[in-house]
Amino acid sequence: MPLLITASSGYREIAPVLEDSVDRGKQTVRRYRGLYSELLAAAVGIGGINQRLEQEDDVWWVLNATFAGWPDSAGDSPTYPSPDSQIVHLWSLQGSKLAKSIWELPQVKTEMERLRDLRGPYSNMTGMANLRSDLTALARGDVYKITAPEDAEHGATGAPRTTWLTWEGVLSGIQGTLDVGVITELFSSLCSGVENYTVDAFVLRRRSVAPNGANLAPVFDNTNRAHRTTSILGYDAIPTIIRSRLPDGYWMKGAPVVDQTDASRFEVVQDWTWAEDYDRFVYGQPL
Repeated sequence: MPLLITASSGYREIAPVLEDSVDRGKQTVRRYRGLYSELLAAAVGIGGINQRLEQEDDVWWVLNATFAGWPDSAGDSPTYPSPDSQIVHLWSLQGSKLAKSIWELPQVKTEMERLRDLRGPYSNMTGMANLRSDLTALARGDVYKITAPEDAEHGATGAPRTTWLTWEGVLSGIQGTLDVGVITELFSSLCSGVENYTVDAFVLRRRSVAPNGANLAPVFDNTNRAHRTTSILGYDAIPTIIRSRLPDGYWMKGAPVVDQTDASRFEVVQDWTWAEDYDRFVYGQPL
């Protein structure tokens, strides 16, 4: 770009600086040297998405005017791409630690659901609740009497009788109904004080960075809703290196976050957190 000497004042345009970065994309800093009062008066006409005045010496100042993109044309009056064309999307697949209840272990859930559906779907909710309550109480060392069928405490029928709650009684009540090995290991963990365990989860993140004036806004639709992996793959142009690694399951959409990164740019961050499964009653059917 040639040196520009304006006809209306003494300030001059000096060599511009072309910048390019992953999170900001391309931008041009046009630079003007002159007296402070001249540059201050000319600032509005010069324009740009951001301006900064710097003192060069005792006399001269430099006005830095930032424009989105690199110039489409040369000469004294270059044109620049629209702010929308400067939107940059950055994707990442991150790991996070998630604490889960020991009752959410897949093998434990399988046995509890088997007890719940003993005589049909949701036919034995009381038996399911009693087993959890009894194992938890025994692990705490609580001792009390219960009223149970004569031949079993959980799931079976028989004449009621009052008896002390014991591990042996629980064990006899689940024989032939549940996997005794799984329930025994569960009880052993509860007795050892283990109530939770940690698993690695995934967080899919999209950072959208744009200059001021770009048509970029947070999308709050379907926040706190579960999305199938197939649905996520259809929403955006996720890079292949991430797309090919997304696990099956469900992705919970979080609320978007908007930050101003500097005087001329802002970013919108959207997260989806992965889960192998989730509660349909709480979050509804997946999208």
